[in-house]
Amino acid sequence: MATTLESFFDALRNELQQYGEMLALLETQQDALNNHGTHAVAASISSLTTQSAAIDAARRNRETLQRQVAWALGVPEEQNVRQLIPIIPADYQPLLTALSQEIQELLVRVRECARQNRDHLHRSLVEMERFISNLSLTPQDAPKRAQDSLLDVDESPASSIAAAV
Repeated sequence: MATTLESFFDALRNELQQYGEMLALLETQQDALNNHGTHAVAASISSLTTQSAAIDAARRNRETLQRQVAWALGVPEEQNVRQLIPIIPADYQPLLTALSQEIQELLVRVRECARQNRDHLHRSLVEMERFISNLSLTPQDAPKRAQDSLLDVDESPASSIAAAV
């Protein structure tokens, strides 16, 4: 049982590390967005995709070990980490509680940073679309352009591009 728990804790630590690396990449992307580093922003998307795959692998490994811990404890394998805390030996409970909390807090930070970056990219794309539209504006188009500017910006095709972040 101790070996299974140690492997499970190692998997939790690895998952925590992967989320930390994702947050660092998102913060780097945020710096590039704020400093107008378009090349760095484009490159960051590839890094984020790679890191997302690393997170998925770490999560799958942790879930496998989590099911093994549940099985070893004689409880249903569908038990989540918080449900396992009161069941595992008391010596391990503080560590499992701390790791679980840290992962949850970091996940919230990752999601918030990703949302901010997506929103920033979306605003930039909307502005670029307006700029391009204005470049091709003829005097006859002016009244129609004024009407079009009243449309909701969320209907923009830029949302699909922004979703890549």
